[in-house]
Amino acid sequence: MFQYYAVGLLMEQIMFSIVLPAYNQGKNLQISLPNILNQSYGNFEVICVNDGSTDDTAVVIKSFQRDSRIILVNQEYNKGTLSTRLLGAKTARGSYIMQFDPDDQFTSNNVLQQLADQLKSNSPDMLHFRMRHLFEPPIYKIEPYHWANPRVPHINNENLLFHLLVDDLSHMITGKLFKNEVYQKSITDLFELEKKHIVYIDDFALVFALVHHSKTYFASSIEGYDYYSYEDSVMGRLSQLNKCKKYLQDTRNVYEASYKIVRNNYDEEFVDFVIRQTVSLQVSRLYEFSQKQFEEKDVFNMCRIVDADYLNDEQYEYIIERTCGYNIKWKTDRKCWVF
Repeated sequence: MFQYYAVGLLMEQIMFSIVLPAYNQGKNLQISLPNILNQSYGNFEVICVNDGSTDDTAVVIKSFQRDSRIILVNQEYNKGTLSTRLLGAKTARGSYIMQFDPDDQFTSNNVLQQLADQLKSNSPDMLHFRMRHLFEPPIYKIEPYHWANPRVPHINNENLLFHLLVDDLSHMITGKLFKNEVYQKSITDLFELEKKHIVYIDDFALVFALVHHSKTYFASSIEGYDYYSYEDSVMGRLSQLNKCKKYLQDTRNVYEASYKIVRNNYDEEFVDFVIRQTVSLQVSRLYEFSQKQFEEKDVFNMCRIVDADYLNDEQYEYIIERTCGYNIKWKTDRKCWVF
């Protein structure tokens, strides 16, 4: 099946679905949408999911709908980033789905063509390409995004989740293509989590489920995605108590959904490994938050969000020592962390 687009090129069958979640992103969309539409490869759709925005996000998207590849999906009220990404994936018609944040851009107008060329000879469940990290004023710096970029070449019929949890694969959803059918299987796994208004670490939740359903992985040398860091980044905003609590609650909900996936599909040894890895990340973030200027009762309440029922005391001591040294202790009698 061939399709003809206004760019004047007859394109081959591979179709990309680009999912663009947007909450109050009217200003950024005026930059990112032209950047996407400028791609030399024309066989794609851009699914813009307006997550209950209160600014001109919907109006800006509609102004680009003279190009039939722009699809607007409206959510009446804000449901969180994870729900928005999943809704876009449910709507997707392409063979491969890519998530694209509204404040980011492709590095050139030839990225999709390069990816399509690679997929002619490879049809992996997951294709991972390279990203650049751009820092906005006053820093003005561009560098390879080493943490997010591929670290291993190609993986076939192995436990890809293991590679994700030991940081061979980053948990960022951008810079990755997954087959549509992999997405649809993952959506089922995330059905309950989707209802919980997940704003933080939505990337981990989605990538964890997608990687679980992926059997083949291809690492591309294409540097195709510009990831922008702003002063108002997620970590920069986590200085307020309510946002720290929300981050910890989202983290707990995401990890619990991940445990459910592995408990139903992997042996006990791997389940234990997953819990150790994820709980250590929780404890590390909790320790970081405790160093902020919060009152003791507030830190205590944050501690209660991080559940300690998954591991015994000995396992927790191992995690604590590995993560934070001896500055943090689990108190069995009080059922909380002590700093």
